[in-house]
Amino acid sequence: MFDKIINNFTIILKISEKCNLACPDCYFFFHGDESHLRRPVIIREDVVHGVGRFLMEAAREQGLRKVVIGFHGGEPLLIKKEFFAEICKLLKHYSNIVQLELKLNIQTNGTLIDNEWIDIFSEEDVQVGISLDGPKFHNDRTRPKVNGKSSYDDTLRGWSLIQKAVSEKRIKPSGILGVASPYLDGGETYGHFRDVFGATSVNFVLPAYCHDTHPGADYIDGVRYFMMGVYLEWKKRKDYGIRLRFVNSIMRHILLETADEERMFISDVRNQISISSDGEIGPEDVLRSTHSDFRNSGIYIQNSNLKEIFAHPMWLSFGDGMTKIPDDCMPCKWKNVCRGGRPWHRFSFENKFNNKSLYCDFFYQINELIFSDLLKSGADIAKLNSNIGYL
Repeated sequence: MFDKIINNFTIILKISEKCNLACPDCYFFFHGDESHLRRPVIIREDVVHGVGRFLMEAAREQGLRKVVIGFHGGEPLLIKKEFFAEICKLLKHYSNIVQLELKLNIQTNGTLIDNEWIDIFSEEDVQVGISLDGPKFHNDRTRPKVNGKSSYDDTLRGWSLIQKAVSEKRIKPSGILGVASPYLDGGETYGHFRDVFGATSVNFVLPAYCHDTHPGADYIDGVRYFMMGVYLEWKKRKDYGIRLRFVNSIMRHILLETADEERMFISDVRNQISISSDGEIGPEDVLRSTHSDFRNSGIYIQNSNLKEIFAHPMWLSFGDGMTKIPDDCMPCKWKNVCRGGRPWHRFSFENKFNNKSLYCDFFYQINELIFSDLLKSGADIAKLNSNIGYL
């Protein structure tokens, strides 16, 4: 298992633990994890060097060959531009020493993007993702600035700069990431991203609740309606040239265009670590919001290595629960496609990860519909059934 994990490794690097927005649904600031209050607002330079040394040792001792580093916050662009560029250069320097393949990306609300940031993204080859929740009336409620004012126009302006740079082939194509809302029409929201923003890559994530924290059945069902609306609008418009990530992922699994190992990593996030601004190591970001047991590891990147992380009690407590399909899912025909869903949506303090996803009804419905649509497009039913292990 260890060998498989290190070949699919991702680091979420918290370069800023402050934000210029005050999103009420933010899993980082408003879901019970207050550890950011005791940490530096901006990442320390010794932490960056610690990450570099960590990568070198992992490459030399454990054979790590590829790593993705995602710059997150808070809002990562609150960091000084010169320091951000220096961080990119340092990480590349350490990676080059051991011939480690390194990919850099950043997830931002886009409000602070200007031409100087575009120059840095271009120079350092950083792929940019923009977070947005929908049309202005909704985004003003879910993503207000800390002073209560709208962030929408600033995000649109930043996105326009990104799109211009993409058209000039200065940076890689960018995508929009939104959170599914039970209060919106999913089709209209997708249409807004497509028509107003001109997005060619869109994804919606399911709200970061677990069995112990979700608002109730009506909320969960509303999320299902939203997500189904997104797919139906995408299909109605025949937007097959627009990458709708959650749909593409399901299609690839049904068509068996992903290896078994890749399927497993849908549910296993032990191959991801988050590193806070003071260097403390934690599990995947959203997982930290599900329970206090997944916070405050007490281990730091400045003096830890990959084997020590995976031997830590927190990681050991995950066990095989992340990769094992939940008991309640075993009779389901789609168990090998969704594998029970993301770990945080399966978690409860009582059963840990051995629960079906909060959003099980959505997964079942969307899998059925995509399967049917693939058949209508000419796919062979026997082959598809074989692919998903349903004969």
